[in-house]
Amino acid sequence: MAGLTVGSVYSILLDGCCNSACSVTFEVTSSSCPSLIEDWPAMINGETSVLQGSMHDYTVTIPTGGIDFAWYINE
Repeated sequence: MAGLTVGSVYSILLDGCCNSACSVTFEVTSSSCPSLIEDWPAMINGETSVLQGSMHDYTVTIPTGGIDFAWYINE
């Protein structure tokens, strides 16, 4: 397969016909992806004390291997 996007979710359907069985092997042939996500490289930069309704920008340094972030607000 070619033209796939790193981080995207793909599905595959394998169906054995007339009670047959399928044997499938997947092999990752690219070594460009890191095997682990490194430790967080730096603190989140931005205001730590804000008022309701105010807007602020925050920045982070993306760790090697990291592509997704989940942000939560502690009240």
